[in-house]
Amino acid sequence: MAKVHGNKRHYQLLLDPERAGLLERLADQRGLRPAALMRTFVYAALKREAGAAAYKVAEAQDAATRRTGIANQVKGRCGFDTEQA
Repeated sequence: MAKVHGNKRHYQLLLDPERAGLLERLADQRGLRPAALMRTFVYAALKREAGAAAYKVAEAQDAATRRTGIANQVKGRCGFDTEQA
């Protein structure tokens, strides 16, 4: 079961030690944190398994949610309504 973290979902993943080591070495070689590399791997697998069209729809919806969240943060912090500008 995923925990909600803002607009995102938090999953916990346990890896066996040697494969975790592989992940950590790959992430280090790419200058990424292991979690960021896992996210890249998961998104690539989702695109492959769900199909490019379904993935693009989900990606666009996520981008719209992100834009709305940023606009809400700006509005809340500055008292500035970005839609009226």
